[in-house]
Amino acid sequence: MSKRATEDANKITKKQLQDKVKALFSILQYDPYKTPPYFEKLRGVENKYSRRLNNKDRLVYEIFKDQNLIIIKSILGHYDDN
Repeated sequence: MSKRATEDANKITKKQLQDKVKALFSILQYDPYKTPPYFEKLRGVENKYSRRLNNKDRLVYEIFKDQNLIIIKSILGHYDDN
């Protein structure tokens, strides 16, 4: 996880949001393209995607296929906040 994602993870206090984040981590671990829940490819950035947690927050991540690696960029906030 990026530094920002680590800070975001430490700020999550609502149980419902914690559960959603854990579920998405589990999905990403096995198949980052699995739907539902639906993901959105971010425009203007290669290999960067987001998944909605609630009206305000998105889990933003980047996929490096050649390295078989996913980096969580942020958890709280909207992708426009990055």
